[in-house]
Amino acid sequence: MTLRFLSFSLLVLAGCSTPPAEPAAAAPSAAEAPAAVDAAPAVADAAPSTRGAEVFATNCAICHGAEGRGDGPGGVSLDPPAADLRGMRAAHLKGIPRRQIIEEGRPGTAMVGWKAILSPEDLDAVYTFVHEMKHGPGGGMGGMGANVDKPTLQRAQGAMMALGSSLKGELVSTMKEQGPEAALEVCSTSAQAMTAEVATEQGVTLGRSSLRLRNPANAGPAWVQGWLTMQGERKAEGVKPQVLSATRDDGVAVVRVIKPLPVEAPCLVCHGPDEGRAPSLSETLAQRYPSDAATGYALGDLRGAIWAEAVVK
Repeated sequence: MTLRFLSFSLLVLAGCSTPPAEPAAAAPSAAEAPAAVDAAPAVADAAPSTRGAEVFATNCAICHGAEGRGDGPGGVSLDPPAADLRGMRAAHLKGIPRRQIIEEGRPGTAMVGWKAILSPEDLDAVYTFVHEMKHGPGGGMGGMGANVDKPTLQRAQGAMMALGSSLKGELVSTMKEQGPEAALEVCSTSAQAMTAEVATEQGVTLGRSSLRLRNPANAGPAWVQGWLTMQGERKAEGVKPQVLSATRDDGVAVVRVIKPLPVEAPCLVCHGPDEGRAPSLSETLAQRYPSDAATGYALGDLRGAIWAEAVVK
């Protein structure tokens, strides 16, 4: 099983109610140091790198980008711009140890010091993660890391596929036979039950989330919120699925999968611009979701994401 599943199923999922994420803390620019300056961090196992990925996604990726290439939505307009952590070090940062830059920041740039913000453990973890972006072993957050448990990954992906298939079937048939208002009823009354049923059957935590609120019941956990905030309001093109091995705060090892949901033509019936929508459908939306903000999308926008977290057995 691969991450290239769900196709139209996920497009239909995007038409169902999905919630917003809490904004992640903006992180300014850090730089990539040469091997002669930064010694490889001592890591006994994958846990510091895993935690580092989470800290990076929440605090740093907004400027440095998901893969540390300096292309985050908050970093491209900075002067100097956010550092490409995988490439050559900028002239104004050469010769300075990376750990020092992370802890103390750099005058004349947007990079603040994180020593007073992050715990010593999180500083160690994010330093290890940034080091590995260029020097290995796991690289950035995109794709599938070498330490991902394959059976657990397949279970998470299977749950996402099952949810997509079941919700797609009911939505498509209802839309065809009864129209968009009846399909909206499916979203408001059946989608949550379907999600819970699949999650229980597959033994995973599962959901759909978005930066724009429609149904508060779909709010994702912190790692999902961080990913969504990191992506921002943008076109879905170029946004890749991500897989991550992680250790939760309770010490349980998990595999996390998240896949973007793009806006396509069927989604625009309920999620497109307000003007031009049938008055009766707008009334139904207002009744079901008085605080709905999940409208105004255009074709190709990033609508949100479907995600799953499975415990490693």
